[in-house]
This record gives sequence, C-alpha cells and structure tokens, in this order.
Amino acid sequence: MKSYFISQLMWLLVGIFYAGIIISLSWILHGCPFDNSIDVVSIFALGISVSIFTGAFFFPLLYLGGEERSDIFLVISLLCGIGVVLGMISVLNLCLAPGIITILLSAVVLLLCSLAMFALSYLLTVGIYRKKEY
Repeated sequence: MKSYFISQLMWLLVGIFYAGIIISLSWILHGCPFDNSIDVVSIFALGISVSIFTGAFFFPLLYLGGEERSDIFLVISLLCGIGVVLGMISVLNLCLAPGIITILLSAVVLLLCSLAMFALSYLLTVGIYRKKEY
C-alpha cells in the first residue's frame, strides 16, 4: 500500500520536472506567453494540488470498495479533487486581496492542504486495510 502513495509522489515529481523543462523551452523559444510570469506558479500549484487530492480520495475508496470499481472511483476522485481545489480557490479569492503575494500565498496554501490531505488519506487507507479481510 505504501508503494501506491510513494509511486504517485514519484511520478508527480517526474511530471513536474518534465513540465518545467517544457515551460523553460517555451519561454526560451517564444517568450513568456502569460500576462505575469508568476502565473506559471499558479498553474503548477493547481495541477499538483488536483493530482494530490485525486490520489488522496482514490486510494481509500479503492481499498474500501475493491478493485472491481476502480474506474468509477477514479472518476469520482478526480471530480472530488477538482471540486475541493475550486472551492479552496474561491474561498481564498474572497478572503484575500488581489496581488502577487496573494497568488504565492494561495499556491502555498493549496499545496500544503493537498499534502496534508494526502497524509491523512494514507492513515485512513492503512486503517481500512487493517480492518478489511482479504
């Protein structure tokens, strides 16, 4: 079970690395296509957070419901991950004034909350695994 969580984080880091290379090459060849160069931070934080939240919802569901329903659990997890991130962004936009500091703070909050949820998901999944009879 640990391998699922470690594998997701490992492949997420690989994806971040490749996305960073592509963004860097794009900037070198075409210039910065965004209004602000800080927008890239928002895009990375959004993608990483959705990925981590999706895994955080998926793994407990997988162990709770079984592998037979893994496809539907993946869709449900993705929708939950997107919904949580959109909800957090909405709340942060209501509470904080616009600006670069807000963008950076929002990115940090998204990443920290998603990592905290991932850690709680691990503990929940371990608890489900121990109580489940296979």
